[in-house]
This record gives sequence, C-alpha cells and structure tokens, in this order.
Amino acid sequence: MTPKVSVVIPCFNRCGTIGRAIDSVLAQDVPDIEIIVVDDGSTDGTASRLARYAHRITLLQQPNQGVSVARRNGILTARGELLAFLDSDDEWYPNKLSHQLQQLSQYAEVGLVACGAEFVNERGVPVTQSSRSLMGRITDVMLRENPIVTSSVVLRRSCLVGLEPLFRPEQASGEDYELWTRLSARFDFLISPEILVRYHMTKDGLNRKFSAETYRRHYEAINAFLAQDPALAETMVRRHRQVSGGLHFRVAYHLYEEGAYWEARWEVLKALMYSPQSVPLPSAMAILAAPRSVRNLGRQLRGYPLFTRLHSGPP
Repeated sequence: MTPKVSVVIPCFNRCGTIGRAIDSVLAQDVPDIEIIVVDDGSTDGTASRLARYAHRITLLQQPNQGVSVARRNGILTARGELLAFLDSDDEWYPNKLSHQLQQLSQYAEVGLVACGAEFVNERGVPVTQSSRSLMGRITDVMLRENPIVTSSVVLRRSCLVGLEPLFRPEQASGEDYELWTRLSARFDFLISPEILVRYHMTKDGLNRKFSAETYRRHYEAINAFLAQDPALAETMVRRHRQVSGGLHFRVAYHLYEEGAYWEARWEVLKALMYSPQSVPLPSAMAILAAPRSVRNLGRQLRGYPLFTRLHSGPP
C-alpha cells in the first residue's frame, strides 16, 4: 500500500536523539506513514540504535556527504504523495501531521505547510518559540527572513517535480532556507502559528556554519533563481541592500554569541553600510559596546563616519 506521507529524517552521529525523533513520528495519530532515515556515515553507534526500529523504518546508509545529499536521497526513495521533514534531534507533537494534512486537504492551492516550534535547550527547558501566521506567495517575506522551521514542513511531492537541485549540497548551512525561498516563488505557502514541533538547540547545531560566506552563497543562489522572473528580479533589486544588511547583522549576532566579538563588530558595520534601516540599533550598540574588555572600541572608532551616526552618549 502506498503511504500517504513519507517522513525524511537525515542523521549523522545522533545516537542519543534519533530514537526520540522516530518515536515522535510513530506516535502520530495518522495512519499510512513511511519513515525514511538516512544515516550519513555515522560513527557513534547510531546504526545499532536504528536497528531497534528495523521493522518500522526504511534505512538508507551512505558515506558522509552532508545533510543536503541525505535529504535528497530520502526524497528520491520516498513513495508518499506528501513529504515531511524532521531533523534527527527534534520531535513532533502527536497531532502535528493530522493538523497539517487537514490544512492541505482544505487548501488545494497550497503547496507547503509549516507550523510553529518550541525551542528548548540541552536540558529540555523551553527557551523561546517561533510562531507565525502567513499564507500565499511569501517570497517577499522569505527574502528578508526565514519564518520556517524545517522540522515543521510538509509539502506536496508534486512541488519538487522538475526542480533541481533540491537541497544544494555546496551550502554548509541554510540549504533548507534556500529551497523554501525558491519554492515560495512557485507555490502558495501556509504557515500556521500552532506549536507542534520541539526544536532542540544543541551545541553542534548552533555553530559557526553561519558565516558571511555561507549567507553570501545563499543569496547568490536566490539571485540566480529570481533573475529568471523579471517581476521577482525587480523586487529583489529593490530589496537587495536591505537583505544584505540583514544577513550581515545575522552573522554578527551568531559571532557575538560565540564570543568572536571583533568579527561581530565588523559585520555590524557592514550591515549598517548596506542598510541602516535593517539593523536594530539597540542590538547593534550592544554588540559594538560589549564586553567590558573592549568597550574602548567606541573611542577608537569615534572618527569613523558610520560610527558617529550611532554614538549619542558622552565621551
């Protein structure tokens, strides 16, 4: 029997979390689910953990090639008319799929649905939530931000017909964001605010893969795609500086969180040069001014034209 939904779970060295992810799929109140786990060359005992689910999953094993190749191979193996994605360290609420299948049944014009997510730290304590309500062609939103958590996505398989590449293997990160952006120009999206995913923030999941070069490759790929459509290309030209400012500020934020303070400061300056309007000034000032050991940065940059626009305090 052909499954209604195929769930693709890429996995690399997730011995401690892969069982939780699979169990959350098995707990769904929807029949006819196909679970495809792609083991991307794990070396930590993940394979033995997956063996416990041998009768419940389709297991693909490959040499380590990255999450993009793993997801693509999972998609090519999938038999369902709907595709769902789950990262190997995340989990679903039991009614997640039934809620989204109802949405896809109700809105035939929608190609992709996503939902809200609860972000929890390594101790399982909720930290924040991602919850949005959007519907239609949301390319304009996607060019400015990514409102989609990949573990919340269900899409119609037909949306991917003739679309190559799928997830771009050359991107170290943001490959899912890039694909959703391309799809948003072709199909209506429905993003609902219901919290149906638990996103587990792990140390290796919040690393310096978010580099300026990664974001640059991402937006170059989007530019190349949008150039095929004059109307979308015009929108991108109008927003180019704003988008560039935003991406540099996101890089600055990640660098600052990791303690790379000087690099973070230069990314803030780049963001301000591209588009001061895209930079939240309180956050920019916090990055420029702290920590205490480098608070003399303001004095060093006092004569820098861009910085003088930000500095409003006493010497």
